[in-house]
Amino acid sequence: MKFVNLTPHAIDFYDNDGNHYMTVEPYGAVVRLDEKVEQVGDAAGVPVVRKNYSISPKTIQLVEHLLEGGNMVIVSPIMLPYFKGFDDVYAPDTGPDSVVRDKEGRIIGVKRLIVAG
Repeated sequence: MKFVNLTPHAIDFYDNDGNHYMTVEPYGAVVRLDEKVEQVGDAAGVPVVRKNYSISPKTIQLVEHLLEGGNMVIVSPIMLPYFKGFDDVYAPDTGPDSVVRDKEGRIIGVKRLIVAG
């Protein structure tokens, strides 16, 4: 089994001691949610919109196809809830207990993955 990274960025994994041990490069296809934007008003002259998100059947088919090949799929955290109930679909855990930052505070990796609840 191998990871297939459907995000636009390489994902670097670190152990609890801060040692880098794996990089998962982007697969080449990036999955994103479809977005419907509706203007609902303004706040002191600044437009205010409502966004509704959905996942396309093509995106689900791609992930299912990759899983059939025995892969583990990594998607972005915003995508993960749309794969609830899917085995082997994960997202990088960028919470404070998992994220690894450089000296300037930029995220450089994570210690673990999350699965849809």
